[in-house]
Amino acid sequence: MILMYFLFYGALTFGVVVLGSFRYQKKRNAKTFGRIQLNDLTLIVPFRNEEENLPAFLQCLRQSGLLPKEIIFVNDHSEDHSVAVVLGQQDRIPFTILHLPPSRFGKKLAIREALERVGTAYVLTMDADVTFNPSYFSNLNQLPQADLWILPVILTTKNNWRALLEVDLHVINTINVGLYGWYRPIIASGANLLFSLDAFHSADDFSSHAHIPSGDDIFLLRDFRKAKKKVRMMVEPAYAVYSDVPKKLSDFLHQRLRWIAKTGRVKDHFSSFLGVVQSLFSIAFVALCINALYQKDVGGFMILLFGKSLLEMVCYAPYFFKFKRFSAWLFFPVFQFTFPLYNLLLLILIPFFTPIWKGRNAKA
Repeated sequence: MILMYFLFYGALTFGVVVLGSFRYQKKRNAKTFGRIQLNDLTLIVPFRNEEENLPAFLQCLRQSGLLPKEIIFVNDHSEDHSVAVVLGQQDRIPFTILHLPPSRFGKKLAIREALERVGTAYVLTMDADVTFNPSYFSNLNQLPQADLWILPVILTTKNNWRALLEVDLHVINTINVGLYGWYRPIIASGANLLFSLDAFHSADDFSSHAHIPSGDDIFLLRDFRKAKKKVRMMVEPAYAVYSDVPKKLSDFLHQRLRWIAKTGRVKDHFSSFLGVVQSLFSIAFVALCINALYQKDVGGFMILLFGKSLLEMVCYAPYFFKFKRFSAWLFFPVFQFTFPLYNLLLLILIPFFTPIWKGRNAKA
């Protein structure tokens, strides 16, 4: 049974992660015509209660050698000093600041409020809690034209122990790259998403998910896919933005439950199928470990433990090392045991737990 598990799991992991990554490289290097120009790009930054994170974000803008033609901040009814922090940079960074009216709230509507005022062909959305390198916008000038660009968002922490909380997202992102190489991506992040305004207007199906408070990114990807728009992915550090891991376990759970809730409402059957397959492999791994311990098969248990860790560490290493997440990579032996329990906890909490985002109910 252990051998059969490794044959199936190893083949699937190697095929999706390793071979899919090679196929991603071929897609990335494919010949294209036309480049996205910064003078044809508007940056939209919705924010709510981000006074602690905005200074670092604004510093990144100040340090950038080049900037988009227009920058629009959208205040989603902040209750702290976020607006004052942004306005304090008005003499150093050219931008427009908008405020959502009382009847409109949430990230989706904040983005749409700004889109009504965009005069460029392309739009880039970012979250106010990310940071990026000074050359980030200069690198965007190298991107070929496409209807939608999925760009990397990397979770980081300076606390080595909290690096365990990064691993699940890095794994999902790595799988997403492989799936893009073979077929198509299943996730995107609005913290670093670039798209054509014309393509957005022709593909957007906002009425079908307007009642769901979050998911501006995942629904946008769905709408572009259904409209057969050209969706591309760039997974290189030059195009990455970085966000901190939640400092509290409760915040971490709120974040992950919010992500799961919005992903489930997209009704992507391909994504759902992959989720079932992943869950079955997790259950099988735990069951085999328990059986080995019950049978006092120490050798089999060690093979499961170290074999799976080695397989995953080798297959996922290029992604982790590319973004210098070595500390998180070292947590794979711990992650393989905690991940099934973590998944079980989330499944138990989903029906009863209401995720909160920025002081609001974010349950989809």
